[in-house]
Amino acid sequence: MTGNALQLVTFLMNSDRTKLWDLKEHKERRSLNANSYFHVLCDKLRQYNGVTMARQKNELIAAYGQLEYMDGEQVVIKSQIPPEKMLDQEHLHLKFITYKNDGYFYRVCRGSHTYDTSEMAKLIDGTVEECRAAGIETLPPRELERLKQAWGKLKAKEESTTAERAPMQSAR
Repeated sequence: MTGNALQLVTFLMNSDRTKLWDLKEHKERRSLNANSYFHVLCDKLRQYNGVTMARQKNELIAAYGQLEYMDGEQVVIKSQIPPEKMLDQEHLHLKFITYKNDGYFYRVCRGSHTYDTSEMAKLIDGTVEECRAAGIETLPPRELERLKQAWGKLKAKEESTTAERAPMQSAR
């Protein structure tokens, strides 16, 4: 049951007094954020293209996402696994480069949850364009812009929270 305090008290006073009840504050469902919207669109494209969610995500992140760097260098991996199988991996976001010397080479891409506002905007914009080309309905431009701006605020909040915790963790 959802109601204000008076409604809940009235309901409880008229209920079986031997029953136990859990009470929690009602909160509106969390609004869609940019990363979850990316996944919603990704799922629609996956269905349209007849591929797995992992493959669709990998294709979009490879096309519009951000490469992974380590010590200023792009992270590249060599594998014996061909793109037909490798691009269906959920735990890695890869962009196929080439096949040579008996191996397949891939660039590693960062997961979308790590993106800043401009990086996420590029991923969302590219994904939206692919959806529109496929005839898949997307949010109106104003709502898309709101999602992208909210993503920037969320990322800034996460970064400040992480920075605040860092001195406490190093003091241990």
